[in-house]
Amino acid sequence: MREQTPKGMRLHIGIFGRTNVGKSSLLNAITQQDVAIVAPTPGTTTDPVEKAMELLPIGPVLFIDTGGIDDGEALGPERVARTERVIERTDLAILVTEPNVWSAYEEGLLAHFAQRRVPAMVAINKTDLRPASEEIRQRLARHAVPFVEVSATASGWETTARVK
Repeated sequence: MREQTPKGMRLHIGIFGRTNVGKSSLLNAITQQDVAIVAPTPGTTTDPVEKAMELLPIGPVLFIDTGGIDDGEALGPERVARTERVIERTDLAILVTEPNVWSAYEEGLLAHFAQRRVPAMVAINKTDLRPASEEIRQRLARHAVPFVEVSATASGWETTARVK
């Protein structure tokens, strides 16, 4: 029997962003499993979803998919608190956004990660529908935040541009 690496000993990779940007789809695509429920309804993910796996060449990791915290629903404060707890134990943050969506919300999350000294990268999702805006690319370049343009769908994922 193979020993499992305890969750606390794994690199914690948190997946964050607005509702319905494809955080759960990205997790499912990376793990090549249906780990998180994916639906067109905003707010489908209410509690963090965890998936432990070996990510070569990194080693044992724990992906944590979080619910979007930008909606004004009644669960909003609870989601914010749960997401904040995930940020506290995150070793690497992936901020998922869409090709033409970037505002004070995303800037605030990146600043929050920086304040907590959590390295971050951005996954610009849904680039099969439209390319990432030049404004977003330039803004991320100015902040020296690495990003990748992806299309995470139920059938898997594709990178539509190299990692920047």
